[in-house]
Amino acid sequence: MKDKKDKSRMGGLLRSFYQIQEKYPDCIILIRNNDFYETFGETAEKVSGIIGTKLTERPKYKFTGFNQSALDAYLPKLVRAGYRVAIADQI
Repeated sequence: MKDKKDKSRMGGLLRSFYQIQEKYPDCIILIRNNDFYETFGETAEKVSGIIGTKLTERPKYKFTGFNQSALDAYLPKLVRAGYRVAIADQI
């Protein structure tokens, strides 16, 4: 994964995302950040293409997200596209 950097230099949310992604590599990880669900890297590219959210690019990573109130609309789209989805809180 080209977005994956040295974990010691990552912020807490990004570090949590990659730790969870390592444990569940066959899932799309949606990690809760306040009132939003976010995902990063290659997963963010997939998710934004499926559900139509904006893919945001920062110098060291890409991400997409959506308000928690939209989970009921977006989760079925991801599942219908053939993905397993894991929803997580930041660790």
